[in-house]
Formats: sequence, structure tokens, C-alpha cells
Amino acid sequence: MATDTSKFIPADQLQLEQRPIDMKAPFLLRPIGDDPADKRNWVLKAIEKTGQSVEESLHTWVFGFSLEPGLLWNAMVEEKGEDEARAVCAQTWGRLPEEVRQAARQILTFASDEPPYGLSAELDVPQILERTGRSAEDELVFWNRAFTAHDHQMWQALERD
Repeated sequence: MATDTSKFIPADQLQLEQRPIDMKAPFLLRPIGDDPADKRNWVLKAIEKTGQSVEESLHTWVFGFSLEPGLLWNAMVEEKGEDEARAVCAQTWGRLPEEVRQAARQILTFASDEPPYGLSAELDVPQILERTGRSAEDELVFWNRAFTAHDHQMWQALERD
């Protein structure tokens, strides 16, 4: 059954206290009470509300990213066997933006160049920032996006028949 788009309210006509963060992605709504004059990335504002420090959150996202290829590997081996898992994991990794793959090689430890990669996050935040040359805030936003990109590719692979 297709979605009935006639019931959608255009993003610029929403009458709630929420407004789109970005009209290119109108499904991303500003939280109620968010100050539109605060131009920081929404990830930073969301993390701030949790009370977790930027540094702690950065380490969490990097660690989460390092776990995902192994999760995909285990699921594919269980479902399809090692040969199929190897192919799917390599394709999934290959579809990530080159910037993400380079950053992973820069700060994560790889047990292997081939699937399963055996990624681990062994650096602490100051070491990550030293290697990347970015601020903690920029690095947090980057790894949030990297995790999301890998997560999206992983779920696409798992949902294929």
C-alpha cells in the first residue's frame, strides 16, 4: 500500500512549535524550544541536552562505528555463509564515502584489510583530534554521519533477499 501524500502538510506550513532544520530534509524538525538563531549543528545541540560531554560522545560514536562491520559480518555469516558475508561486507564498505574510509584508516585499528576487518577503537579523544586536526565538535558531527552512513548501508545489505 502506497503512502497517501495528500495528507502531508508542507514543511513550511507546519503550525506546531517545530520548524524544519533544513528545507532539503524537512523531516528533520527542530525540537520544541530550539533557538533557530543557534546555528550549531543539531547533533551538538542534541548531545548537549543529554549532559554527555562532546569528548565522551565522540568516543561513543567512533566506538559504535568500529563495531558495525563486525555486526554485519556475523549476521551475514549466520544467514548466508562466509563467502557471501565477505562479498557483502566488502561491497558495503566500498559504498561508504572515501572520506569515511580514510578517516577509519586514520584512527581505527584494522585486524585485516579484508572482511572481517576486525576494527577496534584504541585511541583516546586527544589522540583522535591530533590525528585528524579537527575540533572535537567537528569530529563528533563527522563520526555521527559516518556511523549513520554505515548503518544505512548495513541495513540495506541485511534487508536484501
